[in-house]
Amino acid sequence: MIKEAALAALMVLTGTPAHAEPKYGPYQVDEYAVPAVKSGVGTWVKTWWSSLSDVCDVRVTVKAPDVTITYPENTGTYTSFRRTADLARDDNDYTAFRVVTTTTTTRWIELATEVEYTKLPENTLKPGSTASVPCTGKRSHRETTTRLLVLE
Repeated sequence: MIKEAALAALMVLTGTPAHAEPKYGPYQVDEYAVPAVKSGVGTWVKTWWSSLSDVCDVRVTVKAPDVTITYPENTGTYTSFRRTADLARDDNDYTAFRVVTTTTTTRWIELATEVEYTKLPENTLKPGSTASVPCTGKRSHRETTTRLLVLE
């Protein structure tokens, strides 16, 4: 009984995952891993990703009310990984974007995050490699939620 009550309280405090477990492609390693930001102060944040299959031409966009999102200069309208726009199966890399919030209270904001990618044939990429490969295959996308703590 105590265990169930503690679990219910934890779910109220943290929420439940906003997305289903992916079968393939990139996924966020931890949707709560974005550091807290101060309201009104522009802050670059990064989210860590892994992948259940080889993917290329990965593009991540983020939207939220009361938040201005800016992407790296080299991509402009989206963000991608630090090394390349590709991610090998079981590899990890991060995407970065800049946030400025206009909220005047300390609160959690849900960032609607969309990742678009092309699924490559298995074993096309080697983890950690920056070698270029032809990006052909099925184009897919996934929507998820990243949680951002804004401090007053």
